[in-house]
Amino acid sequence: MGRRISIALLLLALLWFAYSLRLRAVANRIRAQMNERRDERERITRELYDTLLQSVQGLIMRFSNIAQDITTIPSTHREMIDALDSADAIIIEGRDRVHALHQWSDTRSLSDLVRRTAERLLRPEKVETRVVIEGSQRDVYPAVTDELLRITDEALFNIAHHAQARNVTIAIIFGPKALTLRIIDDGIGIAPAIVAQDGVTGHFGLVGMRERAAKIGGQLAITPGLTRGTQVEVTVGAEIAYADRSRSIWLAWWRRFAMVRSDE
Repeated sequence: MGRRISIALLLLALLWFAYSLRLRAVANRIRAQMNERRDERERITRELYDTLLQSVQGLIMRFSNIAQDITTIPSTHREMIDALDSADAIIIEGRDRVHALHQWSDTRSLSDLVRRTAERLLRPEKVETRVVIEGSQRDVYPAVTDELLRITDEALFNIAHHAQARNVTIAIIFGPKALTLRIIDDGIGIAPAIVAQDGVTGHFGLVGMRERAAKIGGQLAITPGLTRGTQVEVTVGAEIAYADRSRSIWLAWWRRFAMVRSDE
């Protein structure tokens, strides 16, 4: 009887070991792809800052000089100043977005970066924001943090501009099998038809969120809140999400097998 149990435990240990190796290989492949995309994103970021934003800033300065020359036409001068103010706002938002692309490199703390993103996008006098941590915090793989921040950025941007929410709760759940990021607001909600077709035609926010989740092997769910508002939830497997990988469970099976053998 003991011999049969030993053989069964050995087979289970070997099967789990093979599964763990397969899972590790898939995780490494996904991480390699994420690193490639991260490098490409950094290159694009540098080009955006060095070319587009700098060029627009130069253009604004030229129009500012023109505006000073048309002060004799009050209505035209006022419209020019308003247009320049709008252009300045676009420049600031563009720089914020470019800066956000580099946020993940400052620290691995996902919770700190999520708080920074919320502070940047949600005005505290209009929206009360809570960031809740569940489970023991763990280091998150930088490229996973990067994609989760981009999803958070898009979700909070939508809340700030469309949801009319008064309260937002962001939960980061460090589970043993998965990392979950959940964003809940009490706004007017989003129509199920819009979620089903991945957003409004010509807008790519929801599509981008799903694509980012897929890039890190995660699952994105957008559902109505319990009473009102919207819930956005991203779940990423622990093998991919966590940088501090714990020892494989198959070792515990192997130790158990060895103990059974020693008792025979």
